[in-house]
Amino acid sequence: MNLRHLVNIQTDMKKVVNLKEKAMNDPENSGIYERKMWHLYKNLTREKSGYLDLKNVENDAICAFVTFRSMKGARYCLEAH
Repeated sequence: MNLRHLVNIQTDMKKVVNLKEKAMNDPENSGIYERKMWHLYKNLTREKSGYLDLKNVENDAICAFVTFRSMKGARYCLEAH
């Protein structure tokens, strides 16, 4: 699974928390911070959708070849399956 989406979500959430703190401490410029937060929320929505799309994809192998080091390992795998 691609972890890029999760890393981007975490980074954007840190930015949102930072902007919320700035908006609370600077009420005169809170509108600027809210616009930046709105932009980050849109990015978060897009990243979350991308993550969920990747998560819902079935990862079925169409054709796979497996090589084992020993016959014991091959038997163990076949018994487990």
